[in-house]
Amino acid sequence: MKEMVVLIVLSFSVAYVISPLLEWLEKRGVSRHVSVLFVGIAILFAAIIACATTIPTLLREYRLLINNFPSYMDSARERVVPIIGIISPYLPQAWVEAIDSGSISSLLALNENIPKRVVEALWNTLLGGYNLTLSLVNAFIFPFVVYYIAIDRHRLYDGFLSWIPFLQRKKAALMLNEINEQVSAYVRGQLLVGFIMFLLFSIGLGFMGVELWLLVAFISGFGNLVPYVGSIVGVLLATIMALVTYGTFTSVLSVWGLYAVVQMLEGTFITPRVIGGTLGLSPLVVILALIAGGSLLGLLGIFLAVPTVAALKVIIRHLHIWLMNKADI
Repeated sequence: MKEMVVLIVLSFSVAYVISPLLEWLEKRGVSRHVSVLFVGIAILFAAIIACATTIPTLLREYRLLINNFPSYMDSARERVVPIIGIISPYLPQAWVEAIDSGSISSLLALNENIPKRVVEALWNTLLGGYNLTLSLVNAFIFPFVVYYIAIDRHRLYDGFLSWIPFLQRKKAALMLNEINEQVSAYVRGQLLVGFIMFLLFSIGLGFMGVELWLLVAFISGFGNLVPYVGSIVGVLLATIMALVTYGTFTSVLSVWGLYAVVQMLEGTFITPRVIGGTLGLSPLVVILALIAGGSLLGLLGIFLAVPTVAALKVIIRHLHIWLMNKADI
């Protein structure tokens, strides 16, 4: 059952993301069928290029990170001690006492099995309970499902509205259009923002010569798809690799400076320009949505949590307006 849910959700998501490009081609006289085939071939071509260039490097660096993580942590622990000695006079007294009591050293003394356990947990979260045979079948039929959803998108939309009473159909259409505008802006915008941040982190970390810079940049950039969590993991991993590579306070400051600049650009320029605003969700709601999504659908649920809550927010607001209008009658 879980495999089928993931297949349907992913298929609708991909069809949803490519929909503006299909409509752009249709306005220029290209039929819907040809547009879908053209976009599908373009995506396949891009995937082949990625598999031939970026993905092998990411996989190689990923294996290096997992296999060498204990030695990376040992190196970071050794090199962070002189840095703590330099900055301790400028730290609050409580922090200095924690350092003197060995709390920081205990925190850094990670068991070598921890990264493997984390990876196994993520793998089980993403694929837990999956049947391997069904997953392979789903991977094969996935392009065909996306194709037919993209072809019949307007028919599905009209079919859904046909279930709504005629007098309420116009209001339902307005609500669906508002959901489409907000969620589409968020989903496509977040993907583009993640890609831009990946490029910026790649340039910065690559220029600094930080080990595993491409993997760290990938996690830091596309980790933006998971609010708060991705940014924290990215900067921590970058700090560790800066300590491993150079082991100087200057290198750590350089990495922190890079992340501060990129995050500032993301918040003040990139996201407002690309997405055009926010969904108006409080941080608490976002965090609760991430927890609920992860519990229900694993990693896929985490990615879909915020768009789903944004859609529910629109539905609840329209329902509230309808109830208020009904009460005034």
